[in-house]
Amino acid sequence: MNLAVLDLETNGLMGTSVLSASSLVFTEEGRILDFFHRYYLPMEPPDPGALKVHGLTPERIRWLRYGNGHPAFFADDWESLALFWNDNEVDRVGVHNLSFDISFIPCEGIKDFNWWCSMVGLTEYCALKGKKGKSKWPRLAEARNIIFEKMAPPLEVLENENEIGIQICHNSLSDCIDLYGILARVMKNRPEIIDFRPVNNRFIFKTSGTFYPSTETCNPDLFVKNNLELTLKMAELTGKYKLARKIRLFMASKFIFSPFEE
Repeated sequence: MNLAVLDLETNGLMGTSVLSASSLVFTEEGRILDFFHRYYLPMEPPDPGALKVHGLTPERIRWLRYGNGHPAFFADDWESLALFWNDNEVDRVGVHNLSFDISFIPCEGIKDFNWWCSMVGLTEYCALKGKKGKSKWPRLAEARNIIFEKMAPPLEVLENENEIGIQICHNSLSDCIDLYGILARVMKNRPEIIDFRPVNNRFIFKTSGTFYPSTETCNPDLFVKNNLELTLKMAELTGKYKLARKIRLFMASKFIFSPFEE
C-alpha cells in the first residue's frame, strides 16, 4: 500500500471555502506515483488575511482553472480526492495541520485511511521554544528546515526534489512536495516518530453556492505563471504528458515569455 500527503489552501478559517487542494501519492521508497492539484472558487467574499498568505484572488483562480472541467467548488468535488487515494491504493495520509485540513472533508472521505499530523508529531523533535518555555507546534517551513538539515533523504526523494526545483510558499502543491520530503526522511531515519491512526474529524458542512461576484479583472501574471510551471513540472515527473502539453500550450498563448524563460 502507498502513502499520500495532503494540503489545502482556504478562504479563511474552518467553514470557509477550499481554494486549492493538492495531494501526492508515493511509495515507501519515495517514488512519486501520482498527484492531485485543483483550484476552486470561493463561495464567500475573499478573506483579506488569507489572501495575504496564499495570494489566490478570484481572478487568479479563474486563470488557474482555465480549461479544466472539474467542479467549481470543493464542496462538490471532495469525493474526487478520496477516489484519487483509493485508485492509488493509499492507506496512510500525512497532513501538517491535520485537524484543520480534514475539517473540510466529510467523514466518509477520511474514514478509509490512517492519518498522521506532522505539526503535532514533530513538535518534540523540532523542540522550538514557545510560550512559557514549552515546545511549540512547528510551522511547515520550520519543520522542513529542521528535518532537511538533520535527516538524509532516500536517493529517489533527493532526485525528485532536484528535478522539481520550484518552491512557492503557501502553494498547496509546493507544500505537499515539502511534506513528502519531510515524511520520506522521517520514515527512513526516525520511523518511530510516525504513528498513522484512524481519526475523527470536526467536519463543517458547506453547501454548494454561487461564486462570489468579483469586479476584478487582470491578465495572467507572474503568480499564475509560477503556479502553472510547478504543475507542469509535476505533470512531467509523473508521466502526465497530455496535461503537460496542455499547460505548455496555454502558457505559450497567454504569456509573452515561454515556460522557464528568465
